[in-house]
Amino acid sequence: MDKPKLSSRRKWGIGFMVGPLLALPVILSLYAITTFIFRVVDVSSIVARSVNVIYSLLGILAVMGIIIGVPIGIILIVIDSRQEKK
Repeated sequence: MDKPKLSSRRKWGIGFMVGPLLALPVILSLYAITTFIFRVVDVSSIVARSVNVIYSLLGILAVMGIIIGVPIGIILIVIDSRQEKK
């Protein structure tokens, strides 16, 4: 049996929904790991702060991606399913 192929619009919709939801725990984990490593190993505070600022900005982008991306993903999937019915 052949599996039905996903349209590009549906793939983008799934990507917009899943991407930020997966990125946030990864970023938070990396933030925690690097903070722990920086405390154990004596690293200059400029390097530690700059890395933490980068992870913080990535976390903010992931949260914004959840707020914006999930509705856009739902809209893309709904539009695609309506076009398949026609």
